Amino acid sequence: MGVDLPGPRGTLRPLLAFNADPVGCLRRWHAEFGDVVGLRIASIQLVSLRGADDVAAVLLDRQQAFVKDAFTRGLSRVLGQGLLTSEGAHWRGRRKLIAPTLRRSHIRHYAEVFVAHARRWVERVEGEVDLHHEMMGLTLGIVAEGLFAAEQAADVDRVGALVEQIMAAHIQTERSWQMVLPAWLPLSPKWRIDRAAAGVTALIDRLIAERRSRPPGDDLLWRLLEARGEGGHALDAEGLRDESATLFLAGHETTALALTFAVELLGRHPDAMGRLRAEVAALGDRLPTADDMPALAWTAAVIKEAMRLYPPAWVIGRESVKPVAIGEHTLPAGATVLVPIDAMHRDPARFPDPGVFRPERWLDGAPRGRWDYLPFGGGARVCVGNHFALMEAVLVLATMVRGARFELLRPTPPRLMASITLRPVDGLPVRVTRTPAGAAGCE
Repeated sequence: MGVDLPGPRGTLRPLLAFNADPVGCLRRWHAEFGDVVGLRIASIQLVSLRGADDVAAVLLDRQQAFVKDAFTRGLSRVLGQGLLTSEGAHWRGRRKLIAPTLRRSHIRHYAEVFVAHARRWVERVEGEVDLHHEMMGLTLGIVAEGLFAAEQAADVDRVGALVEQIMAAHIQTERSWQMVLPAWLPLSPKWRIDRAAAGVTALIDRLIAERRSRPPGDDLLWRLLEARGEGGHALDAEGLRDESATLFLAGHETTALALTFAVELLGRHPDAMGRLRAEVAALGDRLPTADDMPALAWTAAVIKEAMRLYPPAWVIGRESVKPVAIGEHTLPAGATVLVPIDAMHRDPARFPDPGVFRPERWLDGAPRGRWDYLPFGGGARVCVGNHFALMEAVLVLATMVRGARFELLRPTPPRLMASITLRPVDGLPVRVTRTPAGAAGCE
């Protein structure tokens, strides 16, 4: 049984439009119909909720009436029952076990890893490159060392290739005729996902075994090996693999995209880039550290604004397990509910001139509602690695700008692909030119 909601009329045309461009459709539909948009697709009731009170109800106040949506549950083919995909008591137990390993006090240790990898990237890369591809490799290397205390370049390249296969196949499982192909059929999207996931699993199992054979350390994997939950229980082999896969694969993607889009936006706003270079130059002839985070306020504002305009996690999906009242409407059991983070971030009621790149909006001290800005999700299931990702992005961007200049090679903003994350369709072609150390403030 459906519910009558404002939204596009018909079924086939809205469905085809949504499959072709879900981000653009949600932006347009919310601009036209308001904070609540409904769409009926065969037997599926699709509801997108942009209003702050409705978002709070789904993610916090009435969260017990929802589970992850079918798309997110499908990620278990790759991530098992890790933090991103698990539910209920299983999820709560894992969250309590893992969250302490990613506290602010612990992630300061990783600042040197962030900066060292960024410095080596600057020393290695020059000329015309796809910055998105480069940032994926850079952040994968950071996660490999920070999580597994591993630095094998071949492993990083292998995981990067597997991630690309998984991303491409997931789009086809959701928005292509190929979604009907069974998983056992060779070359079907689900078959390709399973094959790539097997490669990831084998690699992670080997890295875990290698880590067990080495002395204790401060890396995240060692903390997970030592962590004990209620009753003194440690993670079993399957749990350790699932959480490692989640941290490894999801842990690098958000930061890579934030850095990619930040450079793209800075390339179109030279005044903002000049201010960033001046801020970095003020640190003197040395690389940034965790202690410099307060002095890198503009750099952090650039990252936050990039994640507002191009949120890597562009939507949150839930499915109602029982009828639930949200605002003026009662949603039926089985409804697919979207929290459209991208559309929320471009809501003029939340952000004046929402389509304009204005990092200063993060420096003016203006109060913001709890449910206005959600680059890492919200509620009880907010991303456990959000502090890690933000510090990583700020310190890596500062290190890159200190040692290199970036020239955009495409005259138009990137076209977007809404996969598991929001990605540039054709990457980001740039020309990288190294500069003398300490010359970040020079034009």
